Amino acid sequence: MRVTAIEHTDVYTVSLEECRGHTFVHCDIHTKWSPTVKRSLTKDFCALRDRMGNTALYTLSDTRDHKHHKFLGLFGFTYLGEVPCDGGLLRSLYKIT
Repeated sequence: MRVTAIEHTDVYTVSLEECRGHTFVHCDIHTKWSPTVKRSLTKDFCALRDRMGNTALYTLSDTRDHKHHKFLGLFGFTYLGEVPCDGGLLRSLYKIT
């Protein structure tokens, strides 16, 4: 697995990871969430999606992290179901195309 930072600012880092033939996106927010952060991240995420074309992006989330699920919905991700991960831990799988 190879993780590549695509967008790195003082406010957030967006990275991509290739795993088993799928592209996973990760987003780490380094500050308090605000409308300004949302606008900036939305702009950068839309630019990333334009560069990626029709490539599907996936992400995993803790099954109980409803705040994160809402965040994923804001950016257009769709819930696919629960999948077992390392050690049998279940994670929510999301996808955007």
